[in-house]
Amino acid sequence: MEEWTRLKDTKKILEERVKTLDMVMMEKIRRESENLKGEGQEVYVRQNSRVTYDLDTVHNAVPAEDFPHLVNVNKKAVDAYLNLNPAIRNDIERASTVNYTSPFLATRKINETSKKKSKK
Repeated sequence: MEEWTRLKDTKKILEERVKTLDMVMMEKIRRESENLKGEGQEVYVRQNSRVTYDLDTVHNAVPAEDFPHLVNVNKKAVDAYLNLNPAIRNDIERASTVNYTSPFLATRKINETSKKKSKK
């Protein structure tokens, strides 16, 4: 576990350094309006596009029976709605499903009182 912890800490330090260098390089490219070149490579700024559609326009244009197949429901928005409309909370929660992400390792500090309890 010691090696894993050490490597995890080193990874965090390296990731932070990469973020810092990314910001410096992006600023330099922006300021000079020129890509960075060196060691047979060119570094440039790239952005991925994300298309969003106006919900009202789509809702008005798509037949009602097709609309539920096109939309995703946002948990935060549903929770806020349920707080304002508690009468339907049980029905909505009964119809919900829980999904899990891929498992990953996590760490936490061990509380001294829980150490003592686990030794008993």
